[in-house]
Amino acid sequence: MNVRLSHSAGERSEPWQANCFQTPGPTILRFCELFLGDKAQAEEAAVDAFVESLRKGLPTPGERTPVQLLSCAFRVCRNHPKGKTNPTDALKAAILRLGEIERGVFILHSALLVQLPWAAAILGISHEDAFKFWAKSLIEVRNSLLPTGYFKERSK
Repeated sequence: MNVRLSHSAGERSEPWQANCFQTPGPTILRFCELFLGDKAQAEEAAVDAFVESLRKGLPTPGERTPVQLLSCAFRVCRNHPKGKTNPTDALKAAILRLGEIERGVFILHSALLVQLPWAAAILGISHEDAFKFWAKSLIEVRNSLLPTGYFKERSK
């Protein structure tokens, strides 16, 4: 991973570069893994997101995870070739069944704890749409995880 990043950065200073990617790296990798459902694909997508971000200009040093970098990760994951993933974890499987925007909002807000206005900015949608997509995805994930008729039996 470092070889590709170092090569793509060109003339940029290496200490600055290393500092820049240590902080957001785990967040970007986690986002890609949840979005794609496969660790190997996620690693490729995370590297591609960093490279795309480098080409557009490095994020400011000291930022946790820049919005620009998460936006790059989302675009890369959306366009990444889909492999066959069969997650054994029911939650991951439920997340993968969501549509791309719903999955992005759900991962950012529910898993990575990004506030909805920021999630909306990252995904390029309105705050209102982000809330609607998040609520819809929350219901879909919940319904995927609970047994059929769970609420009918609980209301008796």
